[in-house]
Amino acid sequence: MKLYPGDKVMDDKGRALRLTARMKIAGRKGWEARTLEKPERTVYVLDTEIKATKVPEGYQCLLG
Repeated sequence: MKLYPGDKVMDDKGRALRLTARMKIAGRKGWEARTLEKPERTVYVLDTEIKATKVPEGYQCLLG
């Protein structure tokens, strides 16, 4: 599944995030994201840490 800035996802720690920008973290592909609970908080998440994406029915798990 292709992810885009603005998508709502859930990471492996169960945090709901909104993706803001694509970036490299320690040489690996990842995202800069903001938490939905506290939008002023910025987190950095690798592609491998993203476990689900938001769909109209709720969250849909991604297949690894």
